[in-house]
Amino acid sequence: FENFSLTAPYFNISFVNIDYNVLVCYYTGILIYQYTDILEQKINKKQGELRSGTGDGLMSNNLVTKEAIAMGLKQLMEKWPLSKISVKDITDHCNISRNTFYYHFKDKYELINWIFYSDMQKNVNSFTESERPMDSFVNVCRCLYENRKFYFACFQYIGQNSLYEYLYEFYFDLWENSMNLRYSTCDFVLTKEEIQLIAKLKSHSLIGIISDWIRGGMHADYLKYLEKLEAIIEQEISGYTMMCEKVKRKVC
Repeated sequence: FENFSLTAPYFNISFVNIDYNVLVCYYTGILIYQYTDILEQKINKKQGELRSGTGDGLMSNNLVTKEAIAMGLKQLMEKWPLSKISVKDITDHCNISRNTFYYHFKDKYELINWIFYSDMQKNVNSFTESERPMDSFVNVCRCLYENRKFYFACFQYIGQNSLYEYLYEFYFDLWENSMNLRYSTCDFVLTKEEIQLIAKLKSHSLIGIISDWIRGGMHADYLKYLEKLEAIIEQEISGYTMMCEKVKRKVC
């Protein structure tokens, strides 16, 4: 190896009169360094998949576990009110550890919110459509009515992370997106603060209507009232759109 020069990915060393043992040690060190780097990348990727619930089989496994926990809560709520059911009751009923429960949900109220969101995604086509917020609302109420025994019990809790709070945040975002979409199409400019104020007003109104419905026992005749309300608000929105178009034509 007289006057032998070697360039590696991580080192640049010239070897003069080097023996085989030194060269083997050198290459072994490079291979170990590279293997460790690749292994670390794979570990980081796998940890990311575990946190996000993605990757081969992970998402389906997470979903199966969540659905089993949800079914366990529903079965318990047929016997006891939500206020009397603890996380331990749920884990014992489902034969899982507390760590498994807390891996998927931070408390029983987040579990209820997940059940609600999953139900709506499956059963309400317009659930998240910003173009039709009132259509979404009425169809959500129909779905709540179909499962009224469960949801009536869920709505008895009023507080942090409650279903009321979740619904308010959901419809606030939906109305905000709806207002932005409708006004932008007719070049009618509102500030972000004004848009959020309207969204807040609409969302509080809808949650108040649901609250009245719950207190009244979630009777079916209330759905006709909700349908009338949908028609009124849609006329109101159409009126805003027509007004915007008239203003736009005058400016042009």
